[in-house]
Amino acid sequence: MFRIRKKIFPEKGFRRCEREYQDHLERMKRWIDPELYRMFHEDCFHDGTLQNIRLNASEYEAEFVLDCPNYLNRDKAFVDVDFLLKFSGITMFQFEEKIHAGKNPFRLAGSTFLHGEIGTLLPPRRAQSVVMCFLCNASNRIFYLSMIFRSLKIEPREPLAFRLLEQSGQLHL
Repeated sequence: MFRIRKKIFPEKGFRRCEREYQDHLERMKRWIDPELYRMFHEDCFHDGTLQNIRLNASEYEAEFVLDCPNYLNRDKAFVDVDFLLKFSGITMFQFEEKIHAGKNPFRLAGSTFLHGEIGTLLPPRRAQSVVMCFLCNASNRIFYLSMIFRSLKIEPREPLAFRLLEQSGQLHL
């Protein structure tokens, strides 16, 4: 439907497209995984680094280590928090490169998360979905990772330290 809202419907303009996407999410919110909704509906990971990706095709799973640079500490300074994203029950995993820029080196790890969409590949009542747009910093190439999956677990790489900081009010998104 939207397939990265920032690039679709250019004749309608960004604000109108963004409003349509947010209206879509609001209508579908009750069927979208709460963690997926919380971290992706406003692209909390934007400008974060994809530090690692591991695919397990035989188990239909994928794990990402993705940096979230958009937390603020009590001094209102940005703080990076690393998250582990575990996708399970994957029925579709697609890699698509937007622009082929020649023979420059290409690496998924170290790429920058630009933006994403949730609930736009299939109706959220049927399955969860995410489309993520990245920039490969090594070659200046844009690529998309799209997934349809059954469940997702998003947790900080250091859960206890993160929860203590969050509960103390020292850190918020």
